[in-house]
Amino acid sequence: MRPSVKRSVVKRSDVTQVLSRDGREVGTIVAGRYRLAAHIGAGGTADVWRAYDESRDRAVTLKILRDPKDAEARRHFLAEARRLETLDHPGVVPVLGVHDALGDTLIAFEHVEGEPLDRYSETAPALTPRQIALLLIQIADAVEAFHSHGFVHLDLKPANVLMGADGRPRLLDFGIAEPIGHPPQVPRGTPGYASPEVTAGRAASRASDVYGLAAIAKQLLGAHPTPRVASVLRRGLDPDPARRYRRPRLFVYGVALAVLIDEELAALDRATRRARAVAQSLFSRGGGRRAIAFAKARPELSFKVAAAALIVSGLVLQQIHPGADTGAANAGTLPALVRPAFDVPPLAAYGAAFESQAPYPSASPNSTVEWTLALRNTGSAGWYRGVDGAQASLILDDGTVVAVQSTQYVGPGQIGWFTAHFRAPSDVGPHIVRLRPAINGRGPLADLGIHAVVTVTR
Repeated sequence: MRPSVKRSVVKRSDVTQVLSRDGREVGTIVAGRYRLAAHIGAGGTADVWRAYDESRDRAVTLKILRDPKDAEARRHFLAEARRLETLDHPGVVPVLGVHDALGDTLIAFEHVEGEPLDRYSETAPALTPRQIALLLIQIADAVEAFHSHGFVHLDLKPANVLMGADGRPRLLDFGIAEPIGHPPQVPRGTPGYASPEVTAGRAASRASDVYGLAAIAKQLLGAHPTPRVASVLRRGLDPDPARRYRRPRLFVYGVALAVLIDEELAALDRATRRARAVAQSLFSRGGGRRAIAFAKARPELSFKVAAAALIVSGLVLQQIHPGADTGAANAGTLPALVRPAFDVPPLAAYGAAFESQAPYPSASPNSTVEWTLALRNTGSAGWYRGVDGAQASLILDDGTVVAVQSTQYVGPGQIGWFTAHFRAPSDVGPHIVRLRPAINGRGPLADLGIHAVVTVTR
């Protein structure tokens, strides 16, 4: 992902006359070393300039306090500078220096060529859901780095995310940040992105930034996300911070997980339709010649497609020849279908390790719960979906096999996604549901301590 912006070099010869709100103009020297080159933005109390650092011979971005005599604005501005000076993260533009003398109060940042996310999303090629999920993960990582310093951003929005020419997002404008757990002195944030508790003047938490991040995600994903993604967005935008995801990473991982599951199910649907078409072609007139031609043209795919075709061929035969028996009665007209024999390794060849999971679910009594987790195949044998003896699944404490949607194939060392469907308890309150990986027809694997905490509500 690369933004469609023109790279530029700040030179002393830049002469475009642009005035900021405080009357500064291009060519002015501030703090005794920075020559202003172009006015690129303005906030409530500060102006942002592209400038040239004459003492270091480099381009910089300056955030200049508009009225240094405003004691409250100056206090907030310098507090922001101190927070950013200690924040070392690739998702935050580095601070090069802070100046508070000679009538100028400013922060000098490393100059990063790019454009805000709101303009980038309008001019760049449309992002796929997977690209959006990866972008959100990078933004959330920067937000959590800021949280680790004890503060919440409170102004997450597309205009405060800079998409660099290298394709990496950087978080901007920490001017209204507050300590975690402190209520803002006045309602803050941007309507549509600020959480309800912050606009009401209540204490800010990490969940307050989850709301802003979810608002960004909703804008990027469009008006019609899939039901699975929409469910994650609704929780991220819940008016009650106690019902939101507690941390930005949990929210963006939920989005990424939903996107990956949607992709897996869509791929399975496409593969099934293609296999049906191939199977029908094989058993129609002239199908043998077409199969041979396909095998010669695409030898690397012919075995996979043929195997998939065999799986669905029984259903196709019933559609082509209603009531037909695929056994000896039709031996003279159609070849008998023989189920492939798989050499199933012993149970010791299989192994699993826990990787990650979706947030714990909430459900109504006795309803169907959906919960997703990721397992790594640590054994020497692959897990297949729909193949006897090598199908990975999950079982409950009582041995009940849980209905699972999973990755098509998980080879040794690979990670697979497993979405379990099970019935919620009837009693209101939190319940621990333990799940154990197993190989169908072979038995359970090692107990990895996997459990879902299902909160049952009326």
